[in-house]
Amino acid sequence: MGSRRRLPRLPGGTAGVGAWAPEWLVRVVWPRSAPIRWAEAVHVVVALVFPLAAGMFAGSVAEGSVAFLGALAGYIADRKGPLRKRVTYNVLGCCFGLAGWVVGLRVSAAAGWLPVVVFAAVGGVGALISVVNGLLSASGFLLLVFACIGMGTSNLTLVQVPALLLFAGGGAWATAVSVLVCLVDGRRVPERQGVAEVYRAVGRLVGATGTDRVPRARSELVDAGRAAWDTLTGARARSGGRDVEFRRLAALLNAAVVLTDAAVRVARTRSSAPPGYQAWADSAADAVLRGLTPAAPPAPPPEAAQDTAVQQLQYACTAVADRPGRPTGEPGSADFLPTVPPPLGQRLTALADRVLGGRQTWEHVARMALCMAVAQMVGSVTDLYRSYWVLLTTAIVLKPDAGSVFARSVQRCLGTIVGTGIGAMVLDLVPTGPLLLPFITLYAAMLPIAMARSFGMFAIFLTPLVVTIIDIGTRTGESLFAARILDTTIGCAIALVPGYLLWPTTWRPRLGTHTGKAARALHRYLDDALGTNPARGPAARRHAYNTLADLRIALQRTFSEPPPMSTRAATWWPVVVQLERTADAITVTTAHCAGGCAADRHALHQLSRALDELATALERHRTPNLPNLPRYGLLHAITQEAETSYRVIAALEPAGDSR
Repeated sequence: MGSRRRLPRLPGGTAGVGAWAPEWLVRVVWPRSAPIRWAEAVHVVVALVFPLAAGMFAGSVAEGSVAFLGALAGYIADRKGPLRKRVTYNVLGCCFGLAGWVVGLRVSAAAGWLPVVVFAAVGGVGALISVVNGLLSASGFLLLVFACIGMGTSNLTLVQVPALLLFAGGGAWATAVSVLVCLVDGRRVPERQGVAEVYRAVGRLVGATGTDRVPRARSELVDAGRAAWDTLTGARARSGGRDVEFRRLAALLNAAVVLTDAAVRVARTRSSAPPGYQAWADSAADAVLRGLTPAAPPAPPPEAAQDTAVQQLQYACTAVADRPGRPTGEPGSADFLPTVPPPLGQRLTALADRVLGGRQTWEHVARMALCMAVAQMVGSVTDLYRSYWVLLTTAIVLKPDAGSVFARSVQRCLGTIVGTGIGAMVLDLVPTGPLLLPFITLYAAMLPIAMARSFGMFAIFLTPLVVTIIDIGTRTGESLFAARILDTTIGCAIALVPGYLLWPTTWRPRLGTHTGKAARALHRYLDDALGTNPARGPAARRHAYNTLADLRIALQRTFSEPPPMSTRAATWWPVVVQLERTADAITVTTAHCAGGCAADRHALHQLSRALDELATALERHRTPNLPNLPRYGLLHAITQEAETSYRVIAALEPAGDSR
């Protein structure tokens, strides 16, 4: 890890960097290459700078600063994607940011242990909710960061209610700009486009059956699959946690693995393509683009119904459509599995199992609460001029999501120190007023450009932006350059030492080990919930979901590492998605069995042996051997996900140190 190997050439023309720096450090610090998206820069400038500029030119700098803070919350929470997703992220992010800001304002004048307890609680809550999904991960970050900002803006001379309205108005402005950008952009979602292209490539392969176009169609399908996974895993790595949309698209790509095997078999064994399947693949691609579930596949023609290759294709298409087997076709029969979700009580219990997960979850909460408590105590017992900046630096560097790992924090520390210096220098040289707007515009425009390259570069521009906004509403005219650098260095030290260096899981997430444990927990869950001892089912469900929660945290941490660790996380992610879907299928089937339907004992035994083999293969780091599985009946939903898991593991061949 610490070897000083000379790098042949790094991006940006720095050929000699590897001669004096360890390769791991170069990977951590050096930014990625990425295209400059000027449209996103314009979007950020319009969303952030307009409220502040309006306040400045109206002679109300403090009011403009508060409106800017609301717009900043909306921008940080914004995520690319469908309109509904963007609005949800913006609105919820603004709400959490406003709540955090109010908390910071309330405790800013308190003395003693109260601020310590409050910020430890805010940090713990932010870390806990970040485990649920990407939406709450962004919200938890905003809750904590704006609580710190509230400590620094407590002396703004504003009436409380108007200040809250100004903050909400800034958030509403940022949301409106995001909606406008989404509508103008045509709501294009690159991740959906990549997955849709895979299904179109499957259709072209089936349509090429019996012709000399099969090798080319097969090659195009492989290329489309790789491109789709690259796009999707890249977006997943940039998200703060689980995302329902990304999970759905990953499940569709996993199902495409089984579909591809069936399509290749049809193309190689038949002299002509079975009718209807290419059109179905195109319609499935259209459904993916619209965010809908693909329709059921057509029934095979009578002359092809007995062909095993066509049967396999039919089964794979049915799996994509996510329609559980219903061979008797009558609701209420033992073979009919409803597609409706479990009752609300069971869904809330499952959600609690995910949130209040295993040891990794609570370790993550403890480290966040500890760091925020230490930061507040340091600020209270030392004679720092504006000690709230220690809190803010710790929050920005540590970031309350499971993806905050040591490598990313080193990036944030370096970026925050550099950004603090830039912001403090500009504030010392430029008087408060419209003359600061060009600098603020530059900081804002660089945010999306820097984010695409590294978190450290993002911190270089986010930090002076926050420094400037806080100080222009509350500045006293004195130089704060040295004080800012000192506060920032202390905050970074708190984030790195008690936040990372003292925790064993910082150094090796053991993603492969967690995957094997999760598969074993699912095997036990199946046996207990549907086997001979259903009374142990609830405990087995909690254990399974707790193990999956630990696995998700390990995955998110590995995603956030520099290559090659993040590359291994991208390899494991499809497997993790399938294990989660298998757990959900067991939960749905268990709820159905509680209504009076019993699973076939022989089919249950087959499925139990299959999950046992899957867990054993992951524990021993080998490819699992796919046994015969019951294709229809009450257990079909579980079988479908388990079989896809086999295919995904065999196709992706996860390997390496992350095991």
